[in-house]
Amino acid sequence: MIRNQVLADANAREQVRLTQPNLYDALNDPARFRGIMMEQVSQLSQSSNSQQAELLRLQQDPDNPANQKRILELIREEAIEENMNLAWEISPESFTSVNMLYIKVKINGVEQVALVDSGAAITTISEAIAEEVGLTRLIDRRFQPQAVGIGTQTVAGKIHSAPIEIGDSKIELPYVEKTPVYD
Repeated sequence: MIRNQVLADANAREQVRLTQPNLYDALNDPARFRGIMMEQVSQLSQSSNSQQAELLRLQQDPDNPANQKRILELIREEAIEENMNLAWEISPESFTSVNMLYIKVKINGVEQVALVDSGAAITTISEAIAEEVGLTRLIDRRFQPQAVGIGTQTVAGKIHSAPIEIGDSKIELPYVEKTPVYD
């Protein structure tokens, strides 16, 4: 039953492929799949039993600092496991890899390849690309806010409007110029 559900759901197959490659390899072999599942259930049961036994042992001497530390660690591990299970239920896509979308565009008439970030609040352009497409003369350095995303970066300035062509569509976009990051 579980095997059929996984086979019928592309997202579930991807999750199994990423998290349990051996189970994924057994999807087309019902007997092997069942064997792996039974083994996992058995291991989970044994793990749960050993954790419960450990917790009971630790609770025999709750004033022992080492026992208190281990009890807190077990509680933390349980909270992490519950949090991960909740994430699996409400946003399973967060456990899969994401393909990046690149498109061919023309910025100020010059062909470029652009990364599409559907969650971005602003359109950024590097100093090198701005120079290559002839837009550095339009950078207004009075606008130098912080760009915040995964990390923070100083914005060198803003190009208030510049032409971009995406396929047959021609539009004007504002850009912010990113300051180069050096390691």
